[in-house]
Amino acid sequence: MKNFIKKTYSNIINIIGIVVIITTSVIIIMWANGYQINLKSGVLTETGILRINTNIPNASIYLGNVYEGKTPLIITSLLPGTYKILIKKQNYTSWESLVSVKFKQITNLDAFLFPTTNTENKLTLPNNTIQMISNINSQDILLVTQNNNVNGIYYTNPQSQNPNFSFLLNLSQISNFNPQNYSITPNGNFSYILINPNTQNNTDYYLYNISNNSVIDMSTQYNIGLFSNIQWLNDNVLLLQNTNNNILATFNVNDNSINLIYSSNQNTNIPYSAYNTNQIIYSIYNKSSNTSSIYTENLDGSNKTQIYRTNFDINTIYTSNNSNYIVLNSKTNSILLNTETMKPINLGQNITKIDFSPDNLYILIQKDNQLWVYYIENNSQTILINNLDTVSNITWYPLGGYIFFATKNNNHSGINNFTLWSQAISSNTKIKIIGGINKDYFITPNGQTLLISQNISSNSNYINIYSINLIKQTSIFPFSL
Repeated sequence: MKNFIKKTYSNIINIIGIVVIITTSVIIIMWANGYQINLKSGVLTETGILRINTNIPNASIYLGNVYEGKTPLIITSLLPGTYKILIKKQNYTSWESLVSVKFKQITNLDAFLFPTTNTENKLTLPNNTIQMISNINSQDILLVTQNNNVNGIYYTNPQSQNPNFSFLLNLSQISNFNPQNYSITPNGNFSYILINPNTQNNTDYYLYNISNNSVIDMSTQYNIGLFSNIQWLNDNVLLLQNTNNNILATFNVNDNSINLIYSSNQNTNIPYSAYNTNQIIYSIYNKSSNTSSIYTENLDGSNKTQIYRTNFDINTIYTSNNSNYIVLNSKTNSILLNTETMKPINLGQNITKIDFSPDNLYILIQKDNQLWVYYIENNSQTILINNLDTVSNITWYPLGGYIFFATKNNNHSGINNFTLWSQAISSNTKIKIIGGINKDYFITPNGQTLLISQNISSNSNYINIYSINLIKQTSIFPFSL
């Protein structure tokens, strides 16, 4: 009997051991495959993964109040739910947001930290009025000065050891010059400057060739004086539209050739946009059928293709930087088109302005005196600013994810003082950059230099150059929030 009891007891122990081993193995296997025990419910639950990156490496990450590690960081086996994330680093603004983790999914979180201390250089151009700041590329800055005697164009490299401005061109030979009506080659090729004087009919254009320091009167030499609107398509080609808006043509600055894209014998509206560096997109409205046809065409006039037709008269066409999306805007409706599917998405009415983000993830929409952001990926809209009268100079950060804008500053004397802000689109976090601006600001295309022009006194003008160095690493762009 004793042997039987001993044997039975031994078998029970062995069975329990086998059950424990099997249970433990299952838990280990399930844990390795992303499962975790929910302590509240006691149920084995599938988990998710949170991948966190920042523009500044080695920032400290806190999940709730618990320190998790340094960026970049991957946190595995998180139970589904909403978590509070705090990211901090010395000499940078803290970043805080709520993030939703879903089971069996990887959630990407790209945080953006601004430096709290900026390197500032004050550049002075005495006895000149700075009218406009523009970019040649991320290294060179172009600006125009004007006084009673001389109109001039200057340039500088803000990141050089001696960032003072150098004289480039005397504009006295151009009569009635308006320093706000000029543009440069758009893609960083420091080659030409297009100058449009402030004349009564606004149709005189001059082309300044930087390489040989020559100015060409395009209106007389190339017979394009009837064109009221000229803009750069790329570093070599200008798009021309005539005064009646019924002719589109291109002008090549290398061989001075003009190519007709479209013409009509009726006064009509031809909305257009640069589709990419080699194509344009435009709309032709047919009054008899009450339809608008959308075409793309190569700059040399070849490969004209109708890509869409709609039953409303289009006022403006907007395209994303990667040419994957198009917005057709009219007085009564605005639609978003994916260029692959051409399936329309209604964006609403009363839209006055649309601006794609540089990373092509968002669209800023101005309508009903409000600023909206549209998330392309999940087809949703959110109001950012309720009253646009309080803000001005809204611009995307050159690499996406943030907008910059100025607000009226009631804390400083003077009617022209503004405070410059930056706001994260994903987290709606607003950060104050600087106060007391009374002119304009400009950000270089690489996102590393912020220029602020302001009159300090009646006898001098300053451009404050802030080397804010926002981007140390560009691998996290475009944003995927």
